[in-house]
Amino acid sequence: MNVVAASKTDIGKIARHNEDYVWVHEQAGVYIVADGMGGHEAGDVASRLSATSVGQSLVMSLPDTPDAPLEMSNALTMAIEKANHVVRQASAK
Repeated sequence: MNVVAASKTDIGKIARHNEDYVWVHEQAGVYIVADGMGGHEAGDVASRLSATSVGQSLVMSLPDTPDAPLEMSNALTMAIEKANHVVRQASAK
């Protein structure tokens, strides 16, 4: 089966710039969308770091069997926790 990914973000009616970020790894079938936190300082950086960190972590830890929901759940939880740490470290700088 062939899968083709496409994405589009929109600045919306209130924001001054787009803080949304889309990270895609088509071969692994991993698609991460991070909605920016409008009004917060460096929300665009946070959404980029979050999506990239979660995506890369998931791709590296995907279970061998796609029907392993507990393993996927654990991999996703760990990826989100790691991304939180990455964003917090960046914000401290």
